Amino acid sequence: MLTVTWLNTVRSCAIFDGTETLGALLFTKLGTIPGALLIAFLHTTYYVASHTGSLDRVFRETTFSAYDFSAKFGRKAKVVTVACWLMIALGISFFNYIAFTMQNFSDFGLLLIIRAFHLSKTQADILRAVSVIVHIHAAACWAFPQAMNHIG
Repeated sequence: MLTVTWLNTVRSCAIFDGTETLGALLFTKLGTIPGALLIAFLHTTYYVASHTGSLDRVFRETTFSAYDFSAKFGRKAKVVTVACWLMIALGISFFNYIAFTMQNFSDFGLLLIIRAFHLSKTQADILRAVSVIVHIHAAACWAFPQAMNHIG
């Protein structure tokens, strides 16, 4: 998944076709790049921390008896978790609605691929479905680390 995340990031950074002028389309494309890079860096950080043992070491060194796990903290964790899941579900639902129902696909990288290779409607729909799967993973990589920052 880390490789897929970085391939998606590279694809997101290669959305410029040279015909951009100053305007909303250019700023939308420029705004896509930091989001894709953030997701890739968050996923890479977790992967490195997990595989080098740093994450395990942090959990082993933490003395849970020193913390007060009160009901207030438990409620806060549950609220933030539910909020993250709702944000992901609503974001993916909105993405699906725009991609499949309105036929107004907002992923400029995939639009470039669809137009460059003259893909049929069926092939474009398959590409859109794969894109939805990648976006689910990207949304989770973005939302859950942000939630962990607010719980602690």
